[in-house]
Amino acid sequence: MDMQKHEVLMGNDIHTPFAFIFANETERTSAIGFIIEDVNKLAVQEDNGQPTF
Repeated sequence: MDMQKHEVLMGNDIHTPFAFIFANETERTSAIGFIIEDVNKLAVQEDNGQPTF
């Protein structure tokens, strides 16, 4: 994949800064099924709107 600076991305290349969305802390802390490539990706917890690592 050609890595470009985010400032020049357009169309389908634009993406959210987080990889996972969880409704609340319980859902986030009990999530399973992650793979090694998921390490260091961001998640958002919708009930507080704060990104979390």
